[in-house]
Amino acid sequence: MLTRKFLALAILGVIPIAIACTDQSRPPAPESSSSSAAPALSDSSASSEPPLDTSTEAIVPGQYCYSADQPTQSTVLRLTVAADQTVTGDSRATISNEAQNYYSSFAQKISGSVEGDQLAAQIRTWIEYDVQDTEETWSITPSEIVTPDMELASADCEEVRPRFTNEAGLEASDLLDSATAVHTEQVQFEAGRNSTVINHAVIRGERDVYLLNAQGGRS
Repeated sequence: MLTRKFLALAILGVIPIAIACTDQSRPPAPESSSSSAAPALSDSSASSEPPLDTSTEAIVPGQYCYSADQPTQSTVLRLTVAADQTVTGDSRATISNEAQNYYSSFAQKISGSVEGDQLAAQIRTWIEYDVQDTEETWSITPSEIVTPDMELASADCEEVRPRFTNEAGLEASDLLDSATAVHTEQVQFEAGRNSTVINHAVIRGERDVYLLNAQGGRS
């Protein structure tokens, strides 16, 4: 009996209508949920981009000054960066140790070039009438310089400028130049004598060094 009714409905076309109605009554397809999720995917992908790194400041052409105060050393440094990223400058430092009753100072001339935040520096140091040449790599930004020995923070150039002159107003860079003007002389004794007299005039800004060879036991 059921089979006859089913065949009759099929002939009358009722079954396709019923199927169509059944399709319309189904719950909405998940397209709406996927479409609503699409903006979220877009937002998350946009927010996943790394933020700009503002921790490193670029050095641009100009003059920069830095200073550092440590328990036994106080240092000021000034540099000029040219358009081609070459660097020139000088520094001045004082060293003091009250416990050992020690005081000294030194001046430096600095040259080199900057690549990114790295300064390849050639350093000539004048300290107590000796000259030393060294090469170092410094990390440099407008706000600080990090050397193998210390960290220096940005300073006002006008405030530190007096530190670059001595009591006579001579700049540290000039002191360094004068330190290289050295007159060296070997001291010779006449046969059978243990003393001699040397006559020589020392020009201001220069220095004399006398070398003496002696054997143990000689006075």
